This record gives sequence, structure tokens and C-alpha cells, in this order.
Amino acid sequence: MKIQISLFFTLIFSCISLSQTEWAKEIIGFSSEKIDANFPGQYAAKQALGKPSIMPPQFNTPCSWSPAIEDNVEKEWIHLAFNPIKTQQISIVESYNTGSVSSIWLYDTNNKEYLVYSNQTPTLITKEARVWNYQIELTPYLVASMKIELNTGAVLGENQIDAVAISSTAIPIEVLINTSPDFLTTDKPQNLGASVNSTTDELCPVISPDGKNLYFIRQGHPGNLGDVSYQDAWLSKFDENNDILEAINIGAPINNTDNNGLVSITPDGQKALLLNAYLADGTMGKGVSMSEKINGEWSTPIPLSIEDFYNDNIYGEYFLVNSGNVLLMTVQRKEEEGSKDLYVSFLQNDNSWSKPLNMGLDLNTAHSETSPFLAADGVTLYFSSKGRPCFGGTDMFVSKRLDDSWTKWSEPQNLGPSLNTPSFDAYYSIPASGEYAYYVSYQNSIGAADIFRTKLPKALRPNPVALIRGRVIDAETGLPLGSKIDYENLTKNKNEGSAKSDGKNGQYSIILPTGSIYGFLGIADGYFAVSENLDLSNLTEYKEIVQDIKLFPIKKGQTIRLNNIFFETNKYVLRNESKSELARLLKLLKENPTMKIEIQGHTDDVGADADNLILSKNRSKAVFDYLIKNGIMSTRLITKGFGELKPIVSNTTSENRQLNRRVDFVITEL
Repeated sequence: MKIQISLFFTLIFSCISLSQTEWAKEIIGFSSEKIDANFPGQYAAKQALGKPSIMPPQFNTPCSWSPAIEDNVEKEWIHLAFNPIKTQQISIVESYNTGSVSSIWLYDTNNKEYLVYSNQTPTLITKEARVWNYQIELTPYLVASMKIELNTGAVLGENQIDAVAISSTAIPIEVLINTSPDFLTTDKPQNLGASVNSTTDELCPVISPDGKNLYFIRQGHPGNLGDVSYQDAWLSKFDENNDILEAINIGAPINNTDNNGLVSITPDGQKALLLNAYLADGTMGKGVSMSEKINGEWSTPIPLSIEDFYNDNIYGEYFLVNSGNVLLMTVQRKEEEGSKDLYVSFLQNDNSWSKPLNMGLDLNTAHSETSPFLAADGVTLYFSSKGRPCFGGTDMFVSKRLDDSWTKWSEPQNLGPSLNTPSFDAYYSIPASGEYAYYVSYQNSIGAADIFRTKLPKALRPNPVALIRGRVIDAETGLPLGSKIDYENLTKNKNEGSAKSDGKNGQYSIILPTGSIYGFLGIADGYFAVSENLDLSNLTEYKEIVQDIKLFPIKKGQTIRLNNIFFETNKYVLRNESKSELARLLKLLKENPTMKIEIQGHTDDVGADADNLILSKNRSKAVFDYLIKNGIMSTRLITKGFGELKPIVSNTTSENRQLNRRVDFVITEL
């Protein structure tokens, strides 16, 4: 569904009749363009290409072509190419000081010229944006290009053209903003109340992925450290009844006497991304820093090392993706399209971050983009833009990542007038469930800026994910362990990220998107983990799963199950999803050159006993062959098959039978 906006002149983005509409796709030539060396994309001739960048009516925008000289006595012109069609209607979107068009020339596929409009004494129509739909007799030829001349000396001030189209019919073209099909189902926003909001500004909410902790910034609050006019990071928790508790100042070392703000929290709650670079001398610089919880306390923040990082804007927004290995930011750089663009940086093996990569023209405009938030599914991006058709000066949009390049995205969709107001809208934060959006608004606030939340319509929610939580424990003693937790996409044989368990209670939390089989395990010195796996290929709604991770001490006689060894039914050829588990076993053997193991194959009770025994032997032999092929001496390995003789659970259900179809190994020498 799309929302129609009433205007003096209207334009449609996607044709709803049988007519064909073509937007200009290429610049053939132009007289001049207003270029700022610091913003090479703004006001350039290329801004007249494609669909309009503005509407409803706005004033001067860098997303339009502007000639270099105002009030020029010489004609300014721009020549644009189209996919050729027969033409009955011309649409010119003027975004500022409208009415300066003095002539329109059409060109056929042989470059023959046709004058279709001439007015050498144009006058100002309005300073606001308009769409001028000019109808002509249907051309017998295919229109391949158009040249528009402006008399800028007749319409004083800066003149701008945002977009140009040709249409095969005279059916009026209407303006529609690309909105969600079910935006009207959005609930009334809920002010979070006095436990969170005060008479001062509450800004930049960050809801933890599990929806239990709300971090935000307070500005000018008497509870802030140092000068109260500065900003501090605060925290409100939700109790077991989902009631929000009184906010508390997070305190040092995250807060100091400068401006402070928490902008991302990892699903495990163990890492926080913070605004500004906390420098060794106690001062603050441009950039972002990371703080980690050590024995339940936040560590001194350390600046992230980002290759070739700089930001030519006084503002910058940052977001750490849940996996912990992708950093989004909106900063101003020399190679960008507008004042601030969306960029992405990737964690490197040495814990530094790659040079920021511009996320492309699917998202970025010649105006300013702000406040990126990537949902728990890893593909649904919410961000704010000033360079797209919207309900206010700056609106929130949603787009889907289409591949792993991070530069290809679906057409951004406006969140609609129930969520976007006539004023500035930005800084959305959404828990893993996708149910609520937390944001800041000045409307119906207790004081200045307040934090609100509203239920998101289903069409605006991210893809479903599973939130996995539990404890990491010693398999023999049951005591909690602090460990690293790695999780990977077994379907794609790709590492997806890492987390940490709390050193005091062993608690951990990770988020896994739908569509694949995943493996996850704990890593701690002196232990080998039983890796767990989850098949989320057919997950259709948000799900929470409680599952402990057991770590087995590496010692003689220890039996360890290889959960993520997979075979086709009744076969012993290793499936691709087994590669990571096999690589982990190989690494253990190489790191412990005196270790010897017995590889044991097991089956369920389906089929003949003799067949199951042979199958189990062949499966243990398949693991043996892999290890030999990768450099392990055969003298360190023994294979055995037990068929159905040693089930770990009864074979009464398909789930239990799956558990009994397994490969274990026993450490026979260390």
C-alpha cells in the first residue's frame, strides 16, 4: 500500500495504470552545476536522475540539480536520456524557486530535435517544490532524450530540478510515498513514564536484544557526573512483570565529566559500544570506544582502531551489529554522496576494523543519513534520511540487505505517518523479538525529549530470529564458567560471530537468524566443548530457547560427543555441515601431539542390527579418514562401531533417535 499526499501538482512513483512512465536514467550534458568540493554529489546534474528525492513540498535541497550561477542572463540547460517510449506527458519536478523552465526539446532515437514547449518570460510559481505535468500530443516517435532550458534570470535565486519523467499517456501522475502495507495498524505510542523520562532530555534509546534493559542518554540532568549540561549514559531495567524500574546512572568508567553515551549492547550484555574515543590522557576524541564487563564491572573504555577513520561532521552515529564483527556508522567523508552517509566496517583478525565502506546509493542520498540500526536478523536496516520523500524534514526508513557485499539493499520504505512525525525522526531501537520500536519524541512528552515505544506492524518487523540463552558450565562439576562462545552457520560453513559468558554466573545469550542450521560452543582453556546445533531453516516467528553449554575437561578417559558431525540417512559420507566440527577436532589433536583417541560410531534402532553395526563402523571410519588426510598419524587413532547398542536416550521418538545417531571420541592417552 502507498499513501497519497495532496499537492497542487502530483506525481506517482510506481505506475498504477497501463501507462508507461520512464524517469531520466543518464546525463547527456548540462550547462553548469553547483559543486562544493567538500560535497561533490550535492546539487550535481546527476541529482536530476531517477525518481524524485523530495516531496511533499520542501525548500532548497542538495538532492536536486542546481546551476552554478544564480540569476544567469544566459540560459542554463540540462540534457537527459530515457528508455525510449512514445510520449504524451512530461513531468518536471522542481524543488525550489519553481517556474523557470523556458523551453523543452525532445529527441528521437535518431537524435532529431522537436521543440514542444517555449516560454521565454517565465515567472515564479512558488518557492516550494512542485511537479509540473505538461501534456502534449502523443508523439509518433520514440522519445530517447530531453533537453530542458531554464531562464534563471527571470526567476531569481537558486533554481533546482529534482527529477524528470516522460509518460505514454495523459493520465495524471500522482505523488505516493513508499510506505508499509499495514502502517495503519501501528498502536498509539506509549510514553515510558517517569521511571525513564524526566523534565530534561532523554535521548538515543538502546534496548537490549532480550528486551530487558533500556540504555539511554540524559542531557542536562542533575544526576549526571560533572557538568550537568553534558550527557551521561543511564539504564532502566524491566522486571519479571515487564514493569520498567527507576533509571540509574551507569557511572564510571563509562561516564566521566565529558559527554558520554552508550550506542550498542551485545546480546550477551558483556560488551558496550560507546560514543567518542576515550583517550589515555583522560580527554575525549572523535570515534567510538568499547567497554567489556569483567567480573560484572565495566572496564575502562578503549578506542576502536578503524583504518583511515575520520569524520568531517561534528555529529556521528554508530551501531555494533549483534554478531560483534560488523560496525555501522553515519559519518561525513570525502568520497561520499552527501553530508553524512551510511558506512560499514568489519572486524579484522588483529581486532582492528577495516576502512569504512560506503553502503551505496540504494541507501545514501545527497542529503544526510543518520542513526543506523540493524535488527537481530542481520538484514533489516532502520535508518533516518533527509533525502527521500517523507512526512517531515527527516523520517525513519527500513530496507533489507540483499547480499553480503553490504552495498546492495532493497528500496527504502518509509515507516509511515503513524511513526514519522512532521518533525525530526531518528534513533530507533528494536529488541530481537521485533515487537516494539523504542524512540525519542518531543510530542506529548513529560519534559523536553522523552523516550516512547510503539508496537511495530508485522510488515515493518525484521525477520524472525531465535534468542538462545543459558549457562556455560563444567560438564563434571556443574559450576559456571566464563568462556568465549563461537557460533557459525553450518549451512554456509561460515563463522557468524562470538559472545562471552558472564564470569560470575556463566550466563550467555546469542541470537541466530532464521534460514540455516547453526552450531555454537564454548571455548575455555583446558576444556573441549560439546558443540550444540539448531536447525532454524523453517523458523517463522521469534523464539527463545534455553540451553546450557557443557565444557568437558580435557583428560584421559573423557568421552566427548561430536554433535555437529552429519551424514545422509543410512549413509556414511560426511555432509558439508560437518566441516567445522571436524576442523575443531583436528585442531585439538594438533595442539596436543601426544593425545590418542578412540572414534566411536553409533546408530538408532531402526533397521537390522547387523546393518546398523556396519553403518556405525563406516561412519567412525569416515572421521578417521578425514583426520589421516589432514596430517594425523594413524597410530593415534582407533575406530569402533557400536551400532544401536549404546543409546544415550530411548529410541521412542524421532528426536531421540536423532540424538542416538552420533559420533563420539574418547581420549585414550594424553
